[in-house]
Amino acid sequence: MIHYFNKNRQKLRKIFKKLSFIKLDFSFLILFVLAIFLDEIKVYFMYVVFIILHEISHFFVAKKLGYLPEKIHLTFFGASLEGYDDFLFSDEIKIVFAGPVFNFLVIIVCYLSFWFEPETYNFFDDILIVDWLCLLFSILPIFR
Repeated sequence: MIHYFNKNRQKLRKIFKKLSFIKLDFSFLILFVLAIFLDEIKVYFMYVVFIILHEISHFFVAKKLGYLPEKIHLTFFGASLEGYDDFLFSDEIKIVFAGPVFNFLVIIVCYLSFWFEPETYNFFDDILIVDWLCLLFSILPIFR
């Protein structure tokens, strides 16, 4: 029995080590408390998932272009990718548009699912709202 718990603890350590590039700000935890208070935990977790996926799309494009991003920083107002600031202009455009393109593709998939299978509306409606908000906030020049 003890061996089982030690084995699972080692698996959890490996998972957290892989996720160590995600940095949580204290203000992000305030958003969690607010979600509990407003009974919107489901929407909060969707928000977290889509913000992280949005930033990971920036992360992978930057990595593919040869840059080494350091961390994804999650705050109350969203997220940002921390790393090098010396990008070529053409590479910076690709990196900047990677997140909104990801969100736009998710929106298209949701609308297509509504069109082909209207029963999926109950499943995708919150996802669609959260993803639209991620897309709209990502095109605002807040961090620049």
